Amino acid sequence: MAIRGKFGAVLGFLAAQCMRLFSRVPTRCGETQKKLDFTSSGQRMGLRFTDKVRDRFRSMWLKKS
Repeated sequence: MAIRGKFGAVLGFLAAQCMRLFSRVPTRCGETQKKLDFTSSGQRMGLRFTDKVRDRFRSMWLKKS
């Protein structure tokens, strides 16, 4: 019985390695990526900022290209 268990473990390991090699990684489209990059928006939350606060955080809000 020990041989059968060991054979199953080796076979399972090989199957896992084959699946890892040939599996596809889901790609993200442009819209999904934009939503993930900029998750929160002050306008959608109903917030209003003063010019002083807006100037302070402007560098973080600018999109990196």
